[in-house]
Amino acid sequence: MTEDRRLKMSLLGEKTEALLELGIAATVGCDSCIDHHVLAAKEAGADTKEIRQTIDLARQIGGKPALKCCEEAEVYLGGLDAAS
Repeated sequence: MTEDRRLKMSLLGEKTEALLELGIAATVGCDSCIDHHVLAAKEAGADTKEIRQTIDLARQIGGKPALKCCEEAEVYLGGLDAAS
């Protein structure tokens, strides 16, 4: 992320921004970037419940196109939790 964009987004806070990015990626079905966004949300301080809620919201909003991506996010999150 560029410094200019970071300054513009700073009002939301790093964790909120990371959860929004995760939710948007899952909603649009960005399979190639979902693991990155789950990890980024964790690193920004989001806990498992917050990440799962974000994934659930993306599933509800994105409908069928988001299902595969949301499942992948759940699996990746489960792996991170098991490793910690």
